[in-house]
This record gives sequence, structure tokens and C-alpha cells, in this order.
Amino acid sequence: MTLKEIEALTLRMLQNLNLFKLPINVLKFAELIGVKVKMNDFGDDVSGFLVTKNNQNLIGINPSESKQRQRFTIAHELGHFMLHAQNRNKDLMFISKVHFRDNNSTTGENQKEIEANAFAAALLMPKPILQLELDNLPNNISEEEAITILAKRFQVSSIAMTYRIERLGLFN
Repeated sequence: MTLKEIEALTLRMLQNLNLFKLPINVLKFAELIGVKVKMNDFGDDVSGFLVTKNNQNLIGINPSESKQRQRFTIAHELGHFMLHAQNRNKDLMFISKVHFRDNNSTTGENQKEIEANAFAAALLMPKPILQLELDNLPNNISEEEAITILAKRFQVSSIAMTYRIERLGLFN
């Protein structure tokens, strides 16, 4: 699936599920599409996982990570669910390591990770809302200040917000 198609899919889903408002409620999103989310402590190197087995869908999230990281991990695993696990007749498991952007997720070596990250970014920071929020910021603030303000509004990390704004080309 192309990144443009992923953007369109997340927008349609947010609108259809009536979740198109800040901050995006990823737990409600998961619930509405039939995915349970549970906290699981599985050490320092795993952020989360998705298991689909016997028509049961579970995302496990590491409670020791920041709320922003947990939200991104849930959205990332929902990306795997929507893009890679749906309509499959076999059991699947996806495990997310701690780093949201690593060499595999940005160089094209693991297409599924790239797609899940794109889904997560589009879900948590929908382009139309992000553009509107960016347009409504005061003109006299720096890009760094804008990123900090937006990251808080969207409840994501500043790194995730920076990457999203850069990828969408929203700073002139």
C-alpha cells in the first residue's frame, strides 16, 4: 500500500468512527475495530506487540514507556492489524522494538514497518487537523516552539511531530 493510500485510509476510518478530533483516541479506535489493548511488562527492548489468533486480536503495550510512546506503539500495531493482519487465515504476531524510527523503518528494508509507522503517524497526526492547528499558531514563534505546542496537542513526542511535519512538507 502506498503512503498516500495509507493517509486516505486513516482519514476515512477516523471520520467513519467519529474519532476525528484531538487528541485522537487510539484506545477507542482499537475497541471499535475489535482489537483489545492490554498493558504488559516485557522488558526494556519491546514497546509492544500485536497478536491475532483464533479471531482474537490483542495489542500488548509496555507500561514503563511514556504515554506518547504508548500511543504511538498502539497506533503502530493498529497499522499492522489494518494493513497486514486483516483477512488472513493464519495466526500472526508483530513485535515492536523500542525505537520508533530505526534503520529498518526508514531505509525501505522492512516495508511492513514503514507502512505501520506511516499508519501510526497518519492516525495520530491527521494531515487536515495538523495543517489547521499549524495555521492557527501565532506567526511569531519558532519552528521548535511550534513543534512543542503541536506535540502536546496531539499527545505525541516532539520527534514524531518533527518527522511528520517534515514528511508532509508543512514548514515552508
